[in-house]
Amino acid sequence: MSSKSQLRTQALVDRKALSSAVFEKKNKSLVQQLQAFVLKEDFKIIHTFLPIAKNHEPDMTSLFKGWWKEGRRIMVSKIDLKTKQMTHYWFRQETKLETNSWDIPEPANAKSADFNEVDLVIVPLLLGDMQGNRIGYGGGYYDQLLGGFNGQTVGLSLLPLMDQIETEEWDVPLDVILFPE
Repeated sequence: MSSKSQLRTQALVDRKALSSAVFEKKNKSLVQQLQAFVLKEDFKIIHTFLPIAKNHEPDMTSLFKGWWKEGRRIMVSKIDLKTKQMTHYWFRQETKLETNSWDIPEPANAKSADFNEVDLVIVPLLLGDMQGNRIGYGGGYYDQLLGGFNGQTVGLSLLPLMDQIETEEWDVPLDVILFPE
């Protein structure tokens, strides 16, 4: 089995290599699946990542206007790169975004939010497996965030799921991983 570091590097290369047409097709499939999942479970407060476009991360932001109209609330985070902590903010139509030094879009003018109100967390990942394990960028931010979280978690992957990913004791598996196929 390849190391997580090798898998992470290769997955990022593979995802960035997707043509625009292939990315759009795969992303559209993910967005449709995510919308069906949110509607089926009727989640009200959704914590999500904002995609890093240059990394071809799944982009579900097209769903936001509909979610707001349906009365759902959206929460996003800022990352403190020194303390490795995430702080949480309400994301609204008027929220302005700035990119941090990792090119992650973050809210610039948003009101602070309490993560304990969340009932669904949408998690970015590079690779996932059939057991809900994931490989992200390696910072451990989401493992820290999800430790002790009692709501639902869903990951979005543009790449096919693996049979099994090697895990560490601190890794927190996801409840569901959606992928285009």
